[in-house]
Amino acid sequence: MLSVCLLAVFMRGGFSGHFISEECESESGFSILQVRQQRIHHPVNESSHSVVGKCNLKNFSFPDYDIPFQHPSATSSLNTILKGSISLQDVVKRIYYINMDRSLDRRTYMENLLSDVKRRTGIPYERVHALEADQDAWLQKKNNTWPDPRRRLWGGKEEGTMSCYSNHLRAWRLALSQSTMYAGPPEATSFVMVLEDDAKINLTSLHKVPNALADVPADVQMILLGWYGKPHHQDSVNQNRTVYRVSGSRNKNGMMRWVYGGMHAYLLKIDELENLIAFMDEAPEGYSADGGTLYHPHCMRKYAINPPLVELEHSLEKRSVRHAVNKEAANV
Repeated sequence: MLSVCLLAVFMRGGFSGHFISEECESESGFSILQVRQQRIHHPVNESSHSVVGKCNLKNFSFPDYDIPFQHPSATSSLNTILKGSISLQDVVKRIYYINMDRSLDRRTYMENLLSDVKRRTGIPYERVHALEADQDAWLQKKNNTWPDPRRRLWGGKEEGTMSCYSNHLRAWRLALSQSTMYAGPPEATSFVMVLEDDAKINLTSLHKVPNALADVPADVQMILLGWYGKPHHQDSVNQNRTVYRVSGSRNKNGMMRWVYGGMHAYLLKIDELENLIAFMDEAPEGYSADGGTLYHPHCMRKYAINPPLVELEHSLEKRSVRHAVNKEAANV
């Protein structure tokens, strides 16, 4: 049975927030609307532009990535929170994979992989029904009302890039709508995993996730488990270079481009979903799932595990995109 829900952003006077209504996709056998019509407040400034915590979207800009990473609490990592021996299911509460209806081969591939993961670990999974650009009402609205430069990470509007962005945001909204179902105690540090339908996962790699998180800064919101490209030494979070800040670089036109390519496998901190969705909905730097989620100390604390734990399935991957990113990274 298909259920639907949408997290819509609204603003009224001195506050902004989200209402959960019925326009995003779920294929679970249980209701996902337990938090329907839940209002989530975010303070805004006097000009009614969103501010998520210290994230001012009115005057948003990415930091200078040429400056070596300096965390305000560099000694604070998830290792201080994830104490003792923990399992994958202690950390990852649910897995979502993004898939379009026309990609039946990829759906079969992911269902076979994730059904085995569920059988062996007990971690539930769910398909996110991805939409084409011309079917996506949210995307069409943004496309018609937002200035074109915000859509120019590739030097021009690309519906495929924008559709990818919107479908990742759809997965985040679905995860938030279901978050009350797998919420742990307040002190728990839990994540959901989001996969594209060409992610190559195996249990051996997945069981490395808890240990890999030990060096990730405790303020994390998003963690890349899989990526491609060439990391920048100034992005290293620790001396062992097992965790990197996910930075970008400016192209010759001054537009931000990513260095740590790929959104095929990552974790989202459950108690940060509200803030992440508010940021993504505004899309201050452009409609690209990669480039629009680069590290920002107040708006998008995104890190990458090194070496990557999840690769792309070679028979399914979009080679032209991967090779383009690798070529660009080599020239940075």
